[in-house]
Amino acid sequence: MHKHAALGLILIGLMAGCRGLVPGSGEPTLSAPVAFDGLDESAVGPHAASFDLRFDSDDPWTYSVDTRLADASLERSLHIDGVSDARNPGDVRMVAEGGVSRMRGPGTDNECLRFPETMDVNLSFLGPDDVLAPSAFREPFVAIDQEPVAGRAATHYAMLQSELDGWQDVQVGLWLDDETGAVLRYDLAASGWDPFFGAGYGRVEGSYRVESLGPQVIEPIAGCQIDLPLPERVDNLVQLPGVIAFETDIGIEEVATFYRGELGAAGWNPVQDERSGSGSVVLSYRREAETLNVTIRSVAGKTKVELLTD
Repeated sequence: MHKHAALGLILIGLMAGCRGLVPGSGEPTLSAPVAFDGLDESAVGPHAASFDLRFDSDDPWTYSVDTRLADASLERSLHIDGVSDARNPGDVRMVAEGGVSRMRGPGTDNECLRFPETMDVNLSFLGPDDVLAPSAFREPFVAIDQEPVAGRAATHYAMLQSELDGWQDVQVGLWLDDETGAVLRYDLAASGWDPFFGAGYGRVEGSYRVESLGPQVIEPIAGCQIDLPLPERVDNLVQLPGVIAFETDIGIEEVATFYRGELGAAGWNPVQDERSGSGSVVLSYRREAETLNVTIRSVAGKTKVELLTD
């Protein structure tokens, strides 16, 4: 018998025979199924967790994300193996704090990236809900047994579903904190076509697990200092290699005056006449071997600024 089919029969047997004790009665009773609408990491409170995903096919790959959640910051570290360079973003570490995400690692050529948390940078940190959409769960989660996770009492629930959003032979296990109901562990398995890295047809298996509960120390991303002057009021700041861009409610001419004074005081020298047009100003500077172009534009009632260095 195929190992996954055998596992399914064992799981069905456990679900059919799952019984608990009514306190004080000594009589067994069937545990009530639970509904599940997705993984909510914030419900766990400060913690460290890992999510490991493996796709077995002719072109297997593994995907790992380590997470730390503190009171005011979030850290994710990504590692992928078995994926072509064209599809692999590379190892990165990201820290989100105060509405700002900062990222650095081999996947960014060890250059700092900074952007608003709400900005889509085409890099997704996958979780269980990205593999199996909770809205597509039709079968109940039935209690199997009790098993502690990260030192907390937890109840293990299981669900089998023959098809889910193109996946077949879907198996899910949840370990829910008995006190808070938060997900402390989430195992999944399913067969289907790889929607993430195009590795063909195969079997996906994943496990999310809270490793520790309690306060977490999250170190800031090194090398994200900005050594160019910025006006007092800045919104939607983006930092990429050689580029800093932001918006401000300060007018174009006031921003231009700010940069003329600040750059001159910092040793930057203008290299050509300023270029002005309808709603825009371009300033060009040099300092030793560095060049800097400052483009200031009015767009939809905001002043947009780009600082390009080389």
